[in-house]
Amino acid sequence: MTVAFIPKFELFLSGSGTTATKDDWYDIMTGYSPIATGKRLCIGIVTFGSDDKSLTFELRANNIGSSTGTAGTTTLLNITTVPSGDSKDVDMDFFGNIQTLAPITAVSTGVEKLWLRTRSGTNTAGTFYYIFYFTEY
Repeated sequence: MTVAFIPKFELFLSGSGTTATKDDWYDIMTGYSPIATGKRLCIGIVTFGSDDKSLTFELRANNIGSSTGTAGTTTLLNITTVPSGDSKDVDMDFFGNIQTLAPITAVSTGVEKLWLRTRSGTNTAGTFYYIFYFTEY
């Protein structure tokens, strides 16, 4: 009998912001960042919410050795579209079946972060929020 590793998601990060362009990047680990040397994050449940504008949220992790928030220095972990005035919960652990790790390929070198990229079809201002649960090992 094989027993799967099911992490306990005892840590969480939450925050909010205002997006005023069609494509914005946010370091969501401010106060916790970067991911500690020799560690990885295993991500559990994530909530994305948008108060007044439809947004597409991308949760991205830096590639090994990178710390900037760009498409070329990060790997997409999840993409979720949330209509204006709504929120969505995303199971990044897939009921314990698949681990979503950051960094993706190896343990951290001490500079990598998690990024939230927001995208929309308009340049109008909109507020958003996020909550995510994770563990570090």
